[in-house]
Amino acid sequence: MLAELRDRRALRAILGRGARVVSRRELQRRRNRRSVAVELEDGSSFVVKYDWRAQRVALETSRLAAANLLEGIDTPRLRGSTRHFLVQDFVPGEGLDALAKRAEGEARVALFLRAARLLAAIHGSRHAALAALKLSEPCAPERVDARVRRAWREIEAHGFAHWEARQGSVPAAWRRVLGEERIARLVSDLGATGDGCVLGHGDYQPRHLLRSPDDRLFVVDWNAMSLVTPWIELAHLLRWLAPGARDAITAAYLEAVQRRGLLRGVSAARSASLAASGLLYDHLIVAKQMVRKLGGECRPAHLRTFRASLDALAETAG
Repeated sequence: MLAELRDRRALRAILGRGARVVSRRELQRRRNRRSVAVELEDGSSFVVKYDWRAQRVALETSRLAAANLLEGIDTPRLRGSTRHFLVQDFVPGEGLDALAKRAEGEARVALFLRAARLLAAIHGSRHAALAALKLSEPCAPERVDARVRRAWREIEAHGFAHWEARQGSVPAAWRRVLGEERIARLVSDLGATGDGCVLGHGDYQPRHLLRSPDDRLFVVDWNAMSLVTPWIELAHLLRWLAPGARDAITAAYLEAVQRRGLLRGVSAARSASLAASGLLYDHLIVAKQMVRKLGGECRPAHLRTFRASLDALAETAG
């Protein structure tokens, strides 16, 4: 009840005292933050986000404000923020992840072709407001190297032990998926700084793409916006596709981003190789994310995801 009262006060502080809530639905709740969808008396709908860390609210506010300025990209409109609250438009629709689970064949590929071209538009975006954000470069070579090694250490030290406790022996092929040669290749292909980076959403997962009732594709949750290597973000889409469909998505992305003046020196063959490295990296990070889940309240889906990620890494190890 106290949280609801605080949400209403924040909403009125940002939208005005005439903002009267008629319905409220919780979207997410974690220990120190939450988000709720509210409908007002006039029929308009908004999302109210709370975070006790004021710095996170300020960061998300600045990034969503910048995303609102990107030409040709649909984003939830920022309405304002206070020290601990942010208010944005509510976007009705369904996530690309849910849509993809129901789609098959060409219909599924069509969804991801659209998402890949939208990703190219984000990567090719330029706006003066972006310069003031001081975006981080998580794809700097030394950071990619450290992240890869840290993920593999956690998988070896804890993931395999959890797997053995729950499923039996660890396949021998899993233990050989990441040597120094493969680490060097990932760092070479995916590490970049300065002009080698593009503007990135930071977490371009299908769940962050919403198709609205009028068939617009909105990109939400911009708080991780950063300067990235394009192939890491493209891999978030490729992981959802069968191997035979990935080349078409990569080619569509390359064509769209080259029309915007980027990656013009990258051939189709090279783009396929870089996309493959991005996909390997994505599988590794997903496997690492499953380690804690395997050690806690493990669900069958966590085991399947861990196995699929390690199998995919093993298939291409050489």
